[in-house]
Amino acid sequence: MKVLIQGELYFEREHFQALLKEETYVRDRYRAVVLADTPESPLSKRNLANNIGLEPRQFNRIIERYKKYGIAGLRRQSRRPHNSPNRSPDWLEEMIVKVREKTGFGEIHIAALINTSMELQKVPVRVNKSTVYRALVRRGIIDAEKKAKIQWRHFEWGHPNRLIQADLTTFNGVPILTTEDDHSRKGWATRLADSKDTTVINGLRSLLRIRYDNLLTDNGGQFCRHNPRIIELHKSKVHGQPY
Repeated sequence: MKVLIQGELYFEREHFQALLKEETYVRDRYRAVVLADTPESPLSKRNLANNIGLEPRQFNRIIERYKKYGIAGLRRQSRRPHNSPNRSPDWLEEMIVKVREKTGFGEIHIAALINTSMELQKVPVRVNKSTVYRALVRRGIIDAEKKAKIQWRHFEWGHPNRLIQADLTTFNGVPILTTEDDHSRKGWATRLADSKDTTVINGLRSLLRIRYDNLLTDNGGQFCRHNPRIIELHKSKVHGQPY
């Protein structure tokens, strides 16, 4: 016996609250299954299937899954295989991880070392670089190293108003001076009449109302450390290298 709640049919009253925690497509499938089980419904199974973006045969499988598993059977099923017959054995993956930790080598050299070791021990096992890479990915080593590298590359000055980054670029042939506080990431920009050092210095003066401790720039001649006008603006100077 179905129940009517807020204008919608449900197989059981408890399903109303349970479906609130499900994704929209699960709720749509549930309503379609309820209507398919309602003889007085004006919609055919084909129409119900079309309404939720399924073929009739797929909709029939959804109905069968609901009968067997309930609301859980309405969720999309993972297509991942239950097992991986071609996956390397655990002992080989452990060896790959140990070689990586000991040497820091990449896939090609790790595979070469393991193959040489297997040959010396007369073990009929060989690995290629793809096998090594997949093993490192499965063990989370590749992803962890990428995250560590990104974190290591991140740079932020410890206090506001202590380091300003400055750069000179062009947009449609017009010189643009950009500056950014390396702590707060607050930025300023202004259009310049030309790229001469005097114009750039005046542009910095107009953008920066306080005296920063350090200035981080590229190696443009306008920012030359021997330029006395730059020294007047900041207590000390940090030069970046090209690229």
